[in-house]
Amino acid sequence: MTFMKQMVAPDQLIGKVYKALKPSWKTAFISAVVIGIVTHIYALTNTLLTWDSMWNLYSDQDMLSSGRPFLTYMCGISSYFNLPLVNGLLGILFLGITAAVIVEIFHIESPIFIVLTSGMLVTFPTIASTICYMYTFDGYMLALLLSTLAFLVTDRKKHGWMLGAVLLALSIGTYQAYMSFTIVICILTLLLELIEEDSIKVIWIKIRNDMTMGIVGYVLYVISVKVMQAVKNVELSGYSGTDRIDSIVISDIPRGIYEAYHNFASFAFSGNVLTTNGFMAIAFYVIILLCVVMYIIAFVKNGRLKRVDRMVLAVLLVVFLPLGATIVCVMFPDTFVYLLLRMPWALLFIFGIVLAERYTLRMCMFQEKPAIACQWICVVSTFVMVFNFFLMSNIAYYNMNERYEKSYSLCLRIVDRIEQMEEYHPWVKVAFVGGFPDYNKYPTTEATLEVLRGYYASRSDYVLDKTDSYVSFMKHYLNVSLLEATDEEESTLSQMETVQNMGTFPAQDSVRMVDGILVIKMR
Repeated sequence: MTFMKQMVAPDQLIGKVYKALKPSWKTAFISAVVIGIVTHIYALTNTLLTWDSMWNLYSDQDMLSSGRPFLTYMCGISSYFNLPLVNGLLGILFLGITAAVIVEIFHIESPIFIVLTSGMLVTFPTIASTICYMYTFDGYMLALLLSTLAFLVTDRKKHGWMLGAVLLALSIGTYQAYMSFTIVICILTLLLELIEEDSIKVIWIKIRNDMTMGIVGYVLYVISVKVMQAVKNVELSGYSGTDRIDSIVISDIPRGIYEAYHNFASFAFSGNVLTTNGFMAIAFYVIILLCVVMYIIAFVKNGRLKRVDRMVLAVLLVVFLPLGATIVCVMFPDTFVYLLLRMPWALLFIFGIVLAERYTLRMCMFQEKPAIACQWICVVSTFVMVFNFFLMSNIAYYNMNERYEKSYSLCLRIVDRIEQMEEYHPWVKVAFVGGFPDYNKYPTTEATLEVLRGYYASRSDYVLDKTDSYVSFMKHYLNVSLLEATDEEESTLSQMETVQNMGTFPAQDSVRMVDGILVIKMR
């Protein structure tokens, strides 16, 4: 009876929940969702392919072999089909919640700065790069949300590091890259605490809790992988060091530290992502300078320059920042850090927003005119970056659509030739030797190749590079069923004199039956 008396109608419950939400959370969520949809709507309403998409039209995403035991469950929310609208909207909703959590973590209150924070989060190039793999977008964005919540509960709740560790383990077990996102949040919030928190003891307690959450979370992740391996009898593939998650080589750490710093710096200044054009380059350097100047002034004005321990700790945190942002390099030096792993950089831009909002607007550590000037500089430079990220995302989607159209056209011509062969029949075994088309016969018409350098892999004008991608594309988009030759068979064929003497497509002798396998020589 007590339970029945406490029950409320659905609309009443929703109303109570909505009223309980802080205005800053609502602003962050709504602005993130709106900007996210506007930025990525083309990808949400079209089928844009990558080399992996061909075999991920339907996949359970059971990526335990890549060290991601929870990805299958996170992606299962939206079914295992590659549904751009469903996966995309869910991912953007998760990003909206993440934006609200970030606003809460950094105590951002000004509406304009909240909108800029949300805009930076949802337009940052890592999001567009992740959308290129739409079939996992929602799962990855849920992992990003969990990595952010891991810090929040650790920071705000007594003994919150325990729940934080569980959330972090779930995040790493879905996609390992977001561990660095949590690390960077920890570093940035500690830099703020060094200015604002009077008790150094409290700061050390926070450091202890953050480190405990991180270490326990990673240990839980490793245990979960090992348990799932035993249950499913699956071996780790070794992809990006996944076969060494529980046995980091100590002697590799010095090289890993070097790689982390080098990788961090090269992405910033020569990665063609943050400084793609002159407007972005100016805004990027302005934001960096603004962050440094505002932090130093706030540090000095609060009298922290007299505290050697705080100065040393601040320097150590700044020095550790590149390592935290590219922790995968420290752990596994040979890992290629592509754009999917760069999400912590969005936090560095957001940190500039936090400093401007907190120290020039709310805490008034600057005189009126310099404070207003800093606010305008922050707003304009951040807007320039967000707007250009919006543009670059859509240029990437334009490029992907163009590649799909070219691939469709090429495969249509190849299928026409294949079907004219007397030996052709459904499920005939085929081998596409050479992968890409011969550039002497199909010169590149790629208009965005240099512009998108650094955004995602640039491999010819097509989404086709080897036999399995040709076979998958023809199966799903041309309704032509072929059987792909094995890697060993294709290797043997490519070394045969008969195949070597064949012309490249579309030459008359570029399609030929060799030892029971239909060979299409592309290059």
